[in-house]
Amino acid sequence: MINVSKLELNFYLQKLRGPIDNFPESIKRRSTGITVSIKTTCFLTSSSSPTDTEESLLMEGNKGGYAWAISAGLNAALAAISAKLFSSHLLRYGLVIFFNVVMWGCYVNSLKALSSLQATGTNFATNFLSSGLAGFFLFEESLSIKWFAGALLIVIGVLVLSKSSIEGKTHSD
Repeated sequence: MINVSKLELNFYLQKLRGPIDNFPESIKRRSTGITVSIKTTCFLTSSSSPTDTEESLLMEGNKGGYAWAISAGLNAALAAISAKLFSSHLLRYGLVIFFNVVMWGCYVNSLKALSSLQATGTNFATNFLSSGLAGFFLFEESLSIKWFAGALLIVIGVLVLSKSSIEGKTHSD
C-alpha cells in the first residue's frame, strides 16, 4: 500500500517537472487512487524518508535555484556597472532599468526553488563580489584586505546556509 500525504504529493509535483511518458507502461496502468491532471513525474514512496533518487532530485532543484539567484546577483551588479560606465543618460537609465527587471525575474525564479534566506543570501553575495571585482578591474578601485576578508566570510555564510538547508530538508522528510 502506498502511504503518501497530500502535502508530500504536492511537494513532489511542484519540485519534479518531467514528462510522465518516461514511466513504464506497467506503472502508468497501475491505479494509485490519485488523479493527477498535469503531466509531471511523481515519485510515490511508502517510506517516510526520501530515497536517494528523490534526494538527488531535490538537490538538482536547489542547483537550479542557485543558478537563478547567482544570475540575479550578476544582473544587479551589471545595473550598477552600467550606471557608472556609460555617459549617455538615456542609455544609462535604460540599462539600469533593464538589468533590474531581469534581476527581479531571476530572483523570483530562485525563490521558487530556494528558501527566501538562501535566495537572498546568494543574490547578495554574488552582487557584492561581482560589483567589488568589477570596480577593481574596470574602474581601478582599490580593495583592502578587510574587503577580501568580508567577501570570504559572506561566501562561507552562503555555503553554510545552503548546506544546512539541504540537510534540514532531507532529515525533516
